[in-house]
Amino acid sequence: MCCHRVIAAARSASKIPASLQGAHPLTLDPSASDTEIHKAAQEALNVYGRIDVLVNNAGYSLVGSVEELDMKDVRDSFQTLVFGPIALTQALLPSLRAQKSGHIVNFSSVAGFAGGPAFGAYNASKAALEKFSEALNPELSPFGIRVTIVEPGFFPTNFLNTASSTKPKKDLGVYTRPEQGAGAVDNYEKRMVEMKQVGDKEKLAARLYEFVQGTGLAKGLVEGQGGKRDWLRLPLGSDCGKRIKAKLASIGENVDAFEPLWKSTDVPKDEIEQLDSDASLRREEDIASSPRTSYSVARAVFTTHSVQSYRCVSTTMPGTSSDAPNASGLRPEESKALSERSPHPHEEKIVQALKELYSCKPKPDTYEIYTADAVFHDPVGIARGKDSIRAQFDALPKLFSHADILKFRILTNPPSVPETTVLIDQDVAYYRSANASSPLKTMNSLLTLRTNDAHQVTQHTEEWNHKRETTGEDGFLGMLNEGRKKMTAGLTNMLMGKGSQGESKN
Repeated sequence: MCCHRVIAAARSASKIPASLQGAHPLTLDPSASDTEIHKAAQEALNVYGRIDVLVNNAGYSLVGSVEELDMKDVRDSFQTLVFGPIALTQALLPSLRAQKSGHIVNFSSVAGFAGGPAFGAYNASKAALEKFSEALNPELSPFGIRVTIVEPGFFPTNFLNTASSTKPKKDLGVYTRPEQGAGAVDNYEKRMVEMKQVGDKEKLAARLYEFVQGTGLAKGLVEGQGGKRDWLRLPLGSDCGKRIKAKLASIGENVDAFEPLWKSTDVPKDEIEQLDSDASLRREEDIASSPRTSYSVARAVFTTHSVQSYRCVSTTMPGTSSDAPNASGLRPEESKALSERSPHPHEEKIVQALKELYSCKPKPDTYEIYTADAVFHDPVGIARGKDSIRAQFDALPKLFSHADILKFRILTNPPSVPETTVLIDQDVAYYRSANASSPLKTMNSLLTLRTNDAHQVTQHTEEWNHKRETTGEDGFLGMLNEGRKKMTAGLTNMLMGKGSQGESKN
């Protein structure tokens, strides 16, 4: 080990033990601000030009029943044991990624996996560090960076002495039984000695070194030598190994006993394939039967794209007004009465694209009719940007096998409607399956398309039965509606995952 260069970091350089005199001292307080921690990380990188192994080993135990703990003390312990290591890891990751190698070693404890009473805050902080490490491991796999969680059992250090000094300031006098953690610190070392389960600090250091190097007893156990990437945990100490095995057995017994409960919450397999179609049917029935109907799930399954991709999923059906002017500026009876005309040459591409969209047959170039910042409105959603519109229409084939356009009339603009606006009256029949004899629903709608000088669509509004929605995007109600849309889009991602069609990468 003498050939390795070490940077020893501590809150105070004067506290670095004499055994590490050959190491480069560095002042690093894990409870400091993120800025100070990042500054210390850069200082460490400047010493030798690179860092290959980061060992997050700062820590102390906050002792006491949960009820007796002071919340400031709990927050302080999390700063040292969780937030500090995360900040330091963040600061060094760009360098580790650039060199395509490295090893992050996070010191947890057996308490992080199998915690006991009187150590609630410590258990929680170490469990948090472990879960952080579990996420970090797959994230860093492509960069050749290893992640290890060290879980020591009992080793005679000054840890328990420190724990004794962090007992809660208040003693309620009600947590007095051993099974509640009473006397946990005072009796712990004695119990370990009696059970002959005391760890050797020198052996711990040797095993850890071997594990990092892939030598000695650890040879063949690390990634690249036969070990698996997800073998994150390095338990050290017989007491630790036994407690972890006992905990795993208890968890297994727990899960097995509750199997009837967790199995009972599944959607039956034979119904899963119908989930999208059934939700679509409910959606269409709601539209027809109620002017203002909540239908979170029905609309949520309409798209499986991310919030960034499809930002505007609505959870509340807007009301409609029978006589209010629609997007064309006309009343429904006026727009329905407009005569049909032939498309102008510059409109033919738009017409063809719309037929592809509403017949559930979008192509990659279909969306070229839209500007990058185009906006799509229908009575239940607002999609902002070409990618969001793509997400909206790419989801249709997931709900319907096909759709037939029964009527598609390009309307003659009255004097009040600019020539750059295209009005279309259409009827579309949507089918659940290819062999369905009748459609699920036939929808009549007015499409109002505003275009720019390049004949691209800047705004696409769809209004069912030519009627205007009474809840717009402006004002307080609009703000609430937008919030609901974003929340439902996030819920959609959690329940269904991201969609495979037309995935946006904003």
